[in-house]
Amino acid sequence: MKGVNILNLLYHNDQGTVPLGYTIVKKDVHFTDPKTGKPKRKSSVTKNEQARELIGAAITNQVKFRYCLADSWFSSQENMEFVAGKGKHFIFALKSNRTFAECMDGKLKGVFRTVESLAWEENTTRTGYLKGMAMPVQIARQVFTNEDGSRGVLYLATSDLTIGYTDITTIYQKRWKVEEYHKSTKSNLGLAKSPT
Repeated sequence: MKGVNILNLLYHNDQGTVPLGYTIVKKDVHFTDPKTGKPKRKSSVTKNEQARELIGAAITNQVKFRYCLADSWFSSQENMEFVAGKGKHFIFALKSNRTFAECMDGKLKGVFRTVESLAWEENTTRTGYLKGMAMPVQIARQVFTNEDGSRGVLYLATSDLTIGYTDITTIYQKRWKVEEYHKSTKSNLGLAKSPT
């Protein structure tokens, strides 16, 4: 949506999906791009900070949930530690260049490899440590075919070490509801044309 950037928090269970909160990203800081010399704007509060505020509000309001799902934009160390620190699990997509150590010894020695360079067997997970994180995570590599026939790969990290590949990928599919919600609000509310 050009001009309007909204961050949404949705809640999903077997009965359906409902919005719990949203925030409009305000680009309140004016600056000059050093490369182009053109005036630009950015937000004084990052999207990740706003996401943590929304998740924190859901927890404060005692919304019952087990997993927090997000795309790779929100898979920062700080967000993962925030969710886990609140007693919840996350399943977040990772960029393929995210680095990972397969054991504590490797972590302590600084032996990290990108998740895309790991030897992956079909429908399996790996447990270890993302660089910079103290707690272990489990990673799944999901290969899928796009509508245009091209192949896609998705790396998913979870703090829940008790579930397997099928649970990780099935639970993460529910995140698609936020994309449907964005499309609906854009189409039905005309947010792309909003002067805000």
